[in-house]
Parts: sequence; structure tokens; C-alpha cells
Amino acid sequence: MAKPRLLPFRALHYDTAKAGPICDLICPPYDVIAAEEQVWLHRQHPFNAVRLEDPLGAGGMDDSARFAAAAQTMKEWLKQGILQVDERPAIYVHRQRFMSGQQPKERWGFFCLLGLAEYSRREVLPHESTMARPKSQRTALLRICQAHFSPIMCIYQGQRNAAALLRELAAGEPLLRSSQDEHAVWGVTNPKDVQTVISRVTGPALIADGHHRYEAALAYRSEVGSTSDPGAASNYILAVLIDAYDPGLIILPAHRMIRFGPGQRARLQRQIEEHCSVANLSSLADVERGIVDGTSVGCFDTTQGYRLLTFKHQPDPTHLDALHNLLLDPSLPEEEGGSLAYLVGHEKAVRLVERGDFDAAILVAPLPASAVIQGALAGRRFPKKATYFYPKLPAGLVMSLTGPGQRVP
Repeated sequence: MAKPRLLPFRALHYDTAKAGPICDLICPPYDVIAAEEQVWLHRQHPFNAVRLEDPLGAGGMDDSARFAAAAQTMKEWLKQGILQVDERPAIYVHRQRFMSGQQPKERWGFFCLLGLAEYSRREVLPHESTMARPKSQRTALLRICQAHFSPIMCIYQGQRNAAALLRELAAGEPLLRSSQDEHAVWGVTNPKDVQTVISRVTGPALIADGHHRYEAALAYRSEVGSTSDPGAASNYILAVLIDAYDPGLIILPAHRMIRFGPGQRARLQRQIEEHCSVANLSSLADVERGIVDGTSVGCFDTTQGYRLLTFKHQPDPTHLDALHNLLLDPSLPEEEGGSLAYLVGHEKAVRLVERGDFDAAILVAPLPASAVIQGALAGRRFPKKATYFYPKLPAGLVMSLTGPGQRVP
């Protein structure tokens, strides 16, 4: 298996002495920021990273104008010292603490530069399909701002004690730490330690979260024509690498939320009758128990309530593939404002159908990490939004510059 190219780098990050607590400055990545949260984040703090990652558009501004405003904001923050660039190249150990259900969890990874490569080279592997509009938006952001404000998340199959090594390197005072200790970051500059960490990545990097950003970075690299210059920063993307065996690696399901167009409700019912056996259930808890083995999906609407749809034949290769290949109308538009949307959270999905925001919710079980890894290694692409790796990595914690004048170590 091919190994990815990983490098230390001089990170762009906040000077919290000037900007304020890091918990007030970071934000979710662009693809999970709802319109209401975008406004709230802008109001929360004048230096919040949403102004870079997903800036508001005033008076009908298009994406180019929004991103030009972000570039100007970054320039001003650098001039004021709100943002700074480290003097020495490093990898950056990251510990993320969070709750999963009622259980406290932590996940360990490290920030680095990941060499861009076409998927055919098998250094970096995708596992799900992408949509055109988010890719074009992220390409425009890179073109105008020349920076990565949020990392992609990659997992790798390495040695099972990878987290122990990262803990050893995180023994001192962190470079960045949130007040609730949700995030902590340590810079590792010693070349021997850097190489020891990078050497643990013995196979390809699997994109867990960030397919659109990765493919946008490939497009940006082509635009600037840097492939013939191995030292150009535009040949790399900012990434966090996480061991596939890390106990804090959690995948949640993204449920399919449907608004029916003319004839689509009847079409779905015909597909269900042809490909599934149907059981009427009395509660969401019954649905959750019924879909756990991956041979069934749940369905909720206000006319028929909760139903368990069990595929008559073993889903191949997964229940998500069967759902999209056999049940869902391929003509349903999947871009913003379309008739098919994606949502995390069983209860929220049901609530949105009950209040009329959607006509139906298809409730699915998460893909296990082993299935995602095996599928990616086999060259398989799962349907869009097949996985939701939880929690997301924030924007604005550790960033990197990628303009024409930027060089890698």
C-alpha cells in the first residue's frame, strides 16, 4: 500500500493573549454551520473563525465577495497580531475531549500537511461521493484566501499504541487550550519526534471528513500549476491524522430527509413494496433496535408513523447502498434547498417531519469503521453523507497558509 506524504509546517493560529479564549474563537467547519448558527457565531466574538471559514454575506454578496472579505479579515488580523505564524516547523498533537451519550471520551490525532495526490495513486483514499457546489465554493475560498482554515480528518491503520506516543509528546504545557479543556494542542518541533510520529502511518490516509475540501485543494493545485514545484505549499492540504483504532473514533448516521415532489411519495411506496418487507412499529426506540444490524432502515412520516423496512435480499454492500440503489428516487436533487437532505440525530429527524419541514425521514444505522476502511481500500465509494465522524474538528484551531509564496519545510 502507498504511504501518504506527511510534513511538519509553520502553523497559523490565534495569539490568545490578544484574541481571547480559544473556545470563543473556533467554530464548526463550514458544512455543518446552519444559517442561524452562522449569524450567532459572527455576533459571539469579533475574532471568531467563522469570519474566515464561512463569512456572512451582506446585501446579497456572492461567494467571491464573501471570501474576499475573509481574505481582508485574515490580512488585518495578521497585521494586528491576532493571528500569528509559528517560527519553526512542527506537527501539532491534538487531544479532543467530548461526551458520547453519557460517556466521556477523548480522541488523539496530529495536525500536519498531507501531500495532495489523485486517488488513483492510493496515497489518499475517499470513501464517499461528493457534490459539485461545495467543491466549487471551497475552491473559490482557497483561490481568494490562500489558506486552510479547517483541517480535513483522515484515519490510518498504524500501530495500536499511536495514542500513547502522542500522549508522551503532550506532556508539557499546551500551545493552545480551551477553557473547558475540550481542545488542547501541543507543538512538536524536534525532528526525531516528528519523524517517529509520521512513521506510524504505514498505509494510505483515508479521508474521514473533508472530501469536498480535499477535492477543492486538488482543483486549486491545478489552477496554480504547482505540481512541478515540490516545495510549493499548494501541493499539500491541512489534515489531522487519527489512528483507526483510537477508541474516540465515533461514526454517527446521517439520516435521509425527504420532501416529496409530484409522484415521488407513490414511487417510494412502490419501491418499498418491491424490495422490502414492512413492519409497523410503535416508537422510535423500536426503530433504533430494528435497524442496528444493518439489514433494515426505518421510515417515519405523519400518515403511516414508524415503519421498519427490511430488505428482502442482503444489502450489497451496505444498507446505505441498497437504500439509494433500490428505494430513493435518483432524480431527487441533493444540493442545497433540494428534496433530499441529511441530518444527524434520530429525535431531531422525527421532530422536523412532525412539524412539517420534511415529508419523511429514512432512519439509518451508522456504518462501522471497519466497513468504511475495507470499502475505501477496495476502491468503493459509498453514497453521499454515508458517515458522520463525531465530533467534527473545529475551524480556527490550527490553520495553514497555502499561497504561491508559501513553501514547505
